[in-house]
Amino acid sequence: MTSQPNPATEYENNVTKCIRVALASGFSDLNEVLQHCQGADPVLGARLLEKERGQPSNENTRAQFPTPDDVSSISYRLPAPDPSRSQWWFSTRGLSYLSRLVRTQAAKLTECRVFSLGTPTLGGNLARSDTRISVLDIDGDVISSLKPIAEGASLLTYDAADDLPEELHESFHIAVIDPPWYPEAIYTFLASALAATCIKGELYCTLPGRLTRPGIELFRAELVRDLVSAGHELLVLEEGTVHYQVPRFELAALKRLDGFKGVPWRSADLLPIRKNSGKLLPSKALQKEAGQAFSRESTEFRVFLRGTQSASKSIVAAKLEKYSENISTRAHSGEVPDLWTSEKIGAWVGDLPLVRSILDCWANQKLSKKATITKLIDLEVAQDVATEATTKLDDLLSLWSKFAAAPPLRSPDQIKEAREKGLTEWATKPPEPPLTSREHHEELDHYRGEYQRDRDRILWSSGLRRLSDKTQLFPVEHDDDLRQRLAHSLEVSQLSATIGASFGLYSDLLEAGSLAHDIGHTPFGHAGEHALDKLLSMISDELAGFNHYEHGVDVVRYLEGPYSTSPTTSFYGMNLTFEVLECVIKHTYCTTVEPYPRRQFWSVPSTGT
Repeated sequence: MTSQPNPATEYENNVTKCIRVALASGFSDLNEVLQHCQGADPVLGARLLEKERGQPSNENTRAQFPTPDDVSSISYRLPAPDPSRSQWWFSTRGLSYLSRLVRTQAAKLTECRVFSLGTPTLGGNLARSDTRISVLDIDGDVISSLKPIAEGASLLTYDAADDLPEELHESFHIAVIDPPWYPEAIYTFLASALAATCIKGELYCTLPGRLTRPGIELFRAELVRDLVSAGHELLVLEEGTVHYQVPRFELAALKRLDGFKGVPWRSADLLPIRKNSGKLLPSKALQKEAGQAFSRESTEFRVFLRGTQSASKSIVAAKLEKYSENISTRAHSGEVPDLWTSEKIGAWVGDLPLVRSILDCWANQKLSKKATITKLIDLEVAQDVATEATTKLDDLLSLWSKFAAAPPLRSPDQIKEAREKGLTEWATKPPEPPLTSREHHEELDHYRGEYQRDRDRILWSSGLRRLSDKTQLFPVEHDDDLRQRLAHSLEVSQLSATIGASFGLYSDLLEAGSLAHDIGHTPFGHAGEHALDKLLSMISDELAGFNHYEHGVDVVRYLEGPYSTSPTTSFYGMNLTFEVLECVIKHTYCTTVEPYPRRQFWSVPSTGT
């Protein structure tokens, strides 16, 4: 009689096969090998990789983790991911793939509404491109963080364990969901998405790779069977196409793993589904959990309370070591924390009201450690208890020692106040927000003034760099070094700074105007300008000759590459303010008797948009 294979052994054998393929393909670094292991646990992958190499594994060696550069700008605005909710944000690669997929499908429809559940980075990205989208997420901090960047989207805090609001039923043509990789969550998310999608609409559901954990293939087969039985059409399964960032809690949990550098390695398969009937999936009840998040700066660090207390009343909080050392719940199945953080610190709580009060003082009231103890004493907590509990939580979670320091940066209002403090009535100031004197509307940069942004754009421009190759004059009377136009522009900037300080003028505007005043100049000084002016005048009167200051405006408005390379940029040039353009155009060197430019370049709007 043939014995049945052990599932755990068979699972490890499959992971080993992936490792062997990666090694045979020339990949030897742990992070590279992990990307070929279809979601297998990094700890298991490291152990099996060392076994294949014939070397002992050392999981206690601390590794240095660079900040991953494969990230989206939207993810920086989102709160620190919650490990209990499996919050892995899409990487730039994954986000780009899904965005392109959704936009391509939406372009085929005359009318399209998109349903986003558990995909906040995708929801924010699509909302910025004017896609009609409803973004649903269980995390209230996530929804709040999306409001400033997704003004056109419908944002809703929603727990998939609850019934979908009736007004959302069969209202969407496309749905994208990224459920936690557990059967109950996947079935529940799919049920919500199917309910929200109209007949013949398409759903895109991320699924864990077939080696994420033992038994995944059986689950996927069951899911496919249930979807087909409900009458829905499964399109081609796309393996490993959706990639994720490495969140802070994963970096913290795997920091002892020798060779793990925090390079994005996790990917999901994508299951496209066409809804062909009103039938949903068999129910797999998702447990609803009430929790509370605390933070001073949600993008940096968050603390979570489940509302339970599993430790003795005499213990404020007891750290759970296994919870902190692995991202897999199978590795700490007996350690369900009452309290945990975005840094993967977990603990059982003994006195829940006391812990909640301390966290409230730290997060919401932003009190110091000493003031928190005083506040607790005012709430009739014994002094020794208040001191011991506050110190214990600080030691465990680094509330004040690490996550309560005053930010070194000035606020935008402080920066503006310092910038304008020394100005006189002679100074030109930019319009007050939301007005602007730019030709094309742009969002404000709260840490840089309008003229400072212009100066920075000019410094980075190709036009300014080209001045280093343009001869200004030959000072043979003094030395035999050629004078280049860039050196002249820098000297003009220095002179304008001296004059501006004397009159109390806007230094950023002076610097921007000085650096750009000759950006349209020819080589060989004004001799080159005269030659080009004469040549163009001979060709046609309509060309109106050539002046370097007129050409300078053309350079910064049209010829220079766009400052922003986003797909939403619909204009050429650097989009400088009209005040800086005026500095360029009023630097006149007239080749005729006309005192001002011979053609009108722009008209300054009276209000700005």
